[in-house]
Amino acid sequence: MSTNGRSSTRNKVTTRLFGHEEILRALDRQVKDGTLGHAYLFYGDEGIGKATCAKLLAYALETGAFEETPSLLLDAHVLLPEEGETTIGVDAARFVKEFLFQKPFCSPRRTVIIPDANLLTNEAQSALLKIVEEPPASSLILFVAEDPQVLLPPLRSRVQQIYFRRMSKKEITKILAEAFGVPSKEAERRAAFSFGRLGRALQTEKKEEEEDCLGYLERSILALWYKDRKKYAGLLRKLLWRESLIARYNVNMNLQKKAIQELLNI
Repeated sequence: MSTNGRSSTRNKVTTRLFGHEEILRALDRQVKDGTLGHAYLFYGDEGIGKATCAKLLAYALETGAFEETPSLLLDAHVLLPEEGETTIGVDAARFVKEFLFQKPFCSPRRTVIIPDANLLTNEAQSALLKIVEEPPASSLILFVAEDPQVLLPPLRSRVQQIYFRRMSKKEITKILAEAFGVPSKEAERRAAFSFGRLGRALQTEKKEEEEDCLGYLERSILALWYKDRKKYAGLLRKLLWRESLIARYNVNMNLQKKAIQELLNI
């Protein structure tokens, strides 16, 4: 699988999707009976498994199984911002068109995965809309986002939307214990702080500064959640977004903690 034209292989394969077996079964049926669409939007909370499912679908098309292998995917491309950029612009959308109109090497589809569809500019979305409206027969575009509203209405209305739900604390505890060998008490602790997102429960330990910031953020989120999650729904959304920012990007932890304190009016 390529990423903005750069390819890499993996020596170790660990990717699996938990908690969304029904979605995998439905996609598997569509692949096998030839009814797979040309454009999908996988949406749901951060760390829920959307991007993993998109990647596994690309593997299924090329290898016949929803499993990641060490083999390099020849007919899949992951669309990310160019180095130094914070958005995905119209030039990237033009590359998507060029990529999708080429004949697949060994898969029935050429697949483009956009794991951060929220970064698409309006111009890029307009260009992609033209592809979605008149797609090559062997094309597949997989948009991935937390909120389906990040896509403009014309584009959003032309893609098949699949929602990825949160899991219960019990489900996550069981997965951590049985699939990842996490001790039961630790699995329960992680599940309690996961807010239904397995990806969050599986996050590795951070460096001390980051752990301090994330720890403070987690305690704040948990306190508001149990205090009155409906009343503080807007604030919780902002805090969860900030947690995602900290986990995914190299940010200044001291500034992040100050920003969190300002949100909490401390």
